[in-house]
Formats: sequence, structure tokens, C-alpha cells
Amino acid sequence: MCRHKKCDEQQPTCGDCKRLGVLCLPRARVRAPGEVLPGQAPRRGSSLSISLTPSIEFPSSTVLIPITALNSFAGVTTEKLASWSVGEKHLLNHYQQVVSRALVVVDDEHNPFLLALVPMALEHDPVRHSVVALSACHISKVYPSFKRNALKHRSLALDGLKSELNAQRRIEVSLATTLLLALLEICEGNSRKWILHLHGAKALIESHQGRSVEHPLSFLIDLHKFLCCIAAITPTSTLSVLNSAAVPQLDTGSVCSTNLVHPLFGLAREMYSAVNRISQLAARRNNHEGLHSQQDPALDAEARDIELCLQGWNPQRENPDIDGRKSREVSAAASSIRSAATMRLYQVMYGHDVSSGEVQSWVDSILSALSLIRPGSLLENHILFPLFMAGVGSATKANRLTVEYRLNIMETTIGLGNITGAHRVLDTVWQKMNDGQSAVNWEQLMEQDYPGVILL
Repeated sequence: MCRHKKCDEQQPTCGDCKRLGVLCLPRARVRAPGEVLPGQAPRRGSSLSISLTPSIEFPSSTVLIPITALNSFAGVTTEKLASWSVGEKHLLNHYQQVVSRALVVVDDEHNPFLLALVPMALEHDPVRHSVVALSACHISKVYPSFKRNALKHRSLALDGLKSELNAQRRIEVSLATTLLLALLEICEGNSRKWILHLHGAKALIESHQGRSVEHPLSFLIDLHKFLCCIAAITPTSTLSVLNSAAVPQLDTGSVCSTNLVHPLFGLAREMYSAVNRISQLAARRNNHEGLHSQQDPALDAEARDIELCLQGWNPQRENPDIDGRKSREVSAAASSIRSAATMRLYQVMYGHDVSSGEVQSWVDSILSALSLIRPGSLLENHILFPLFMAGVGSATKANRLTVEYRLNIMETTIGLGNITGAHRVLDTVWQKMNDGQSAVNWEQLMEQDYPGVILL
């Protein structure tokens, strides 16, 4: 085994280089963040924060905005960023590289958060500020000082949205701003304001009823439907009005007609429709039980019909237009959602006892499907619902550790605050199970202690 001799670091030429007759290139000294060089005036504030006055924190003469390949997808040019501050440019870069990818299950060339929303942000100030605010909220999970940037740009986005609504301009700008603000509140993790934004988006879509729907409006309508579907899984007392039956049934088509995997629904659009039907069934059942002591045969018939739909559905196993590994992951994600929906239907009709063999079978099915999805995969972005359902049904330490390990990864790679909230709900559920409760009503627990958590 060779022993490496330490350099004597003599200047201008070290001993080894002088002996070997080669050019001596001394190692560059690595400065720690925030370290001040001799003769350099110290800067105020954290070196990792984008100040509200970026000209102080980031002098334009010394800052280079990263040029990424994503700019070509989104149409970002130096000219279009002329009015953007240095801080806004950095947050746009974070949005493109991290946030936009955490919200879809498709590659960059099919990602409407890049292809549709970034060009809108370059043209319209309300969308611009909502994109920057969402990005700042996301990065604040690592660097809390960015919260002030999120607050500033959220306020500017709301002011711009108000002006758009008063002027009755294009619906796309108002709807994009509203939905981005809803995503910001979801990213926050402990806020319920996303409910208000979804209500506002619903009103905007209803105002467009009967008119033509083209891209990017088609994607925005799909995004609203997706968020409402996921939101309805949480306690129904505050969200029943958001079910898709109340949303205009517009023919939105596919966001990317050449892309067989939907950016939001993947291959499981029918399964999300079933999840929404289950949420409506839960709301009807709660209302019925509050008024009557006897069961409603119509509810039982609806439950059987949903169950048949779930049993009769299978994701497309092989697709020549999708590479083998991704095809397996897309199918696995859809299968996990089907098992989670079936388990959710069982809980709605029969309660939250996890000791039954059916529940444990669905938990095993979910975890088996999720094991085919690599940690860090794009498909991991939308598996919180099945992973959460596997968690609330896990009766063994092994299954709980599997769920917790995956949640820890998702908290790091995806970075949305609602994932941390869902993790805390599961910790509470497991603690109650350890205390002897076999039937923990996680819906009631979320409504009382974690009302802002959404399983996105």
C-alpha cells in the first residue's frame, strides 16, 4: 500500500514539485460561509439569506446568476429578467431546479410548472411574485431566514391578484397566482389558508364555464382538481364543498397530448376519481349518522360500486414509449394508490381498527408496490397518500420503520412542510396504538391537532 507524503507547502514552489520539475499549483484555501478575508468589511446578516434589499447582500458586480439548461425549457433570457432583483433570480433558479420538480411525476420536458408557469411569471407580476414566494417558502425549510422573502412576495402576489380580479383580465393569470399561493400554504405545512385559495380557484373556474379551454388553462384546471381530490381525503367537515362534483366538468384533455403519463395523476387518474368518490361517501355517511341510527342502503350500494371499480382497474403494465424502469415505477405508484383507496373505503364503512386481516393485507400491498419506486424517484413526489395509509394501518414495528424511513427521505428530497406534518400525525397514531388503542381515528386527530396537513 502506497503512503502519500504530505506537501511541505513551501512558496512559491514546494519541495516535491521542485524535485520533480513540474509546475506548482498551490491548493486554494476554502473559506467557510460568511468568513471575512483580511481587509474586507464584514457583511450584515446571514450569508445564506437573500435580503429584502439584495443590492446590499449581493452587489450586482460580484454576483453571477447560474445559467442552467432549464432556462431553455422555460424561455428564461437575460432580457426577460432585466427587472428582476438578484434575490428574485436566485429564487427563480431554485424554483426551476427543485420546487417545480417536486410537484410532478414527469421529466422536465413535460413539466408544466416549468413549461407553462415560468413563462407566465416572466410576463405577469402576480405570477412572478407567487413563484418567488413559493420558492422562498420551500427553501426556508432549510434556511429559516428566507421566511421574510416568502412573506414579502406573498403580499405582493396578493396585491397583484386583487388588481387582476378588479380589472377582469385573463383568467389564466389569476388562476395561476391563486393555485401557486395554495401550494405555498401547503408547503408551509401548518396553514389552512390553502382552503381559501382553492375556493377562490373554484370560483374562477366556474366563471369560465362554457368557454374554450386551452393550455395552460387546461393544466391549471387539472391542478385544481388534483388538489381538491387530495384535500378531500382530510376531514370532510371543512372541505365537502371542494369535491369535484362541485367543479365544472370541463373537457381539459391532456396537459401534454404526446405524454402518456399525466404530470399530476400519473397513470392513476381513475384511482383519484375513486378517492374523490370515497371522500364524498364519507361526508354523506357522517351526515347520515348524525341524523339517523340506521344504515342507509344507498350508501352501502355506493360503497360496493366503488369497490368493484377499484377491483376491476389495473394500470398499464408495459408501454413502449416509457423506459422499463420508469414504466414499472409509474405502474407501482398507481397500484399503491389503488390499495390505499381500497383501505380508505374500508375505513369509511367499517372504522379504523387495524387488527383485521384485510387491513394488514392492504398495508403489505402498498409497501410492496412502493418498494419498486427508488428513493428520490420522480414518482416519490406523489406517494404520500398511499404511504400515509400504510402508516396508519401498520401494526408491526417492521412496517412502521419502513414507512418512517421513506418519510424521512421524502422530507429531505421533496422538502414540503405537509410531509413533516403527516409524519407527526403518524407518530401520534403509533403512540396511541402502543398505548393499547387498536382503532385510532386519524381523521379526528388531524382535524383537532393538525388541521393544515394535506396528503399531497
